[in-house]
Amino acid sequence: MTNYNFNRQLIGPLFLILTIEYFLAQFIAQLGWPGYSIRDLDVSALGITTCGPFMDPTTKVTFQVCSPLHLVMNAGFILLGILTIAGMFLSRGAFPKRKLTSTGILFITLGGLGEILAGLFPGNVNLALHAIGALLHWVIGGTGVLLIGFGILRTNRAVAIFSLICAAIVIIGFFLYGNHVYLGLGRGGMERVTAYPQTIWLIVIGLILYKRSKSGSPAI
Repeated sequence: MTNYNFNRQLIGPLFLILTIEYFLAQFIAQLGWPGYSIRDLDVSALGITTCGPFMDPTTKVTFQVCSPLHLVMNAGFILLGILTIAGMFLSRGAFPKRKLTSTGILFITLGGLGEILAGLFPGNVNLALHAIGALLHWVIGGTGVLLIGFGILRTNRAVAIFSLICAAIVIIGFFLYGNHVYLGLGRGGMERVTAYPQTIWLIVIGLILYKRSKSGSPAI
């Protein structure tokens, strides 16, 4: 049992650290689309499986899409979801046993499920399921980070503040993005403000937990 717990305390954080693949998948997919604009296009555009005109359902703007490496991006979405769910499940014992943190972990795993949906159903295949997946990741997952931040305020103020900042950026970014307020960043830029903080949080938490596990004190 001791070996099992030890392995879980190391493997869980490693899964969280490996969510960095989300950024690597984007970088690779962008290489296959020389005209891709980070400023103007959402990350999801990299996962669209056909070439040709595509109308954004929220802005009603039609733009040309052609992402030859869409399989890489969609696999990146799916893997992000799997790593998030597995990493948070295996690392759950490192967080204080409080209702806030337990609910936060549940919400973040639901956000991981959202990423799996987003990868399985690209925007041109099933827009409704893709949008539900994105909302689960941004709204539910971001709320999960917020709850964990509040839940660990008494045990680790530094990590709590970092968590609350990440969650606030997600929530504010989602509000601005949803209202088409881009603050000069462009639609794609504001979407990344919304989408990136949670994955950055996962990576940082994974590094913290991995370091603590190696030193024999894995709890946050």
